[in-house]
Amino acid sequence: MFYTRFNTPQGEMLAFSEADQLTGLYFSNQKKQPYLPSYQFITLDAAPPLFKETDRQVNAYFNLALRQFDLPLHAKGSEFQQQVWQQLKNIPYGETVTYKWMADQLKKPKAVRAIAQAIGKNPLILCNPCHRVIAASGKLAGYSAGIEKKAFLLHLESSN
Repeated sequence: MFYTRFNTPQGEMLAFSEADQLTGLYFSNQKKQPYLPSYQFITLDAAPPLFKETDRQVNAYFNLALRQFDLPLHAKGSEFQQQVWQQLKNIPYGETVTYKWMADQLKKPKAVRAIAQAIGKNPLILCNPCHRVIAASGKLAGYSAGIEKKAFLLHLESSN
């Protein structure tokens, strides 16, 4: 179990891996990160190819050269969380949906709050694009890395 750090236009990010799969991608100021002492730190220069490729793809995303990540992912969570995180991948680049839309897609129309909680625990913040989910009012709501980053990411995608 390893992790590394790298810089992006929106600040430092942390990438976590187990068994050659990316298990976490977080902004360094993000809530609900893995417990760092459980992981061995590796500098990006000495990192395995997975971390170098993650850095490359994240920077390509921020440079408007990548719309969808192609990395071996393994997010740990309940079956319900897995369903929610998988549904996030179906939101087209540059578009937004509501928490209600997510509930309808998952055929759980009364689970809006539970879906919002699952989204808040998303361990792969850019790969499972939770920033594309907004409140029914159209307002930006809930983002574990901060509303400012959510607004930045939505603006970034709408400019491409």
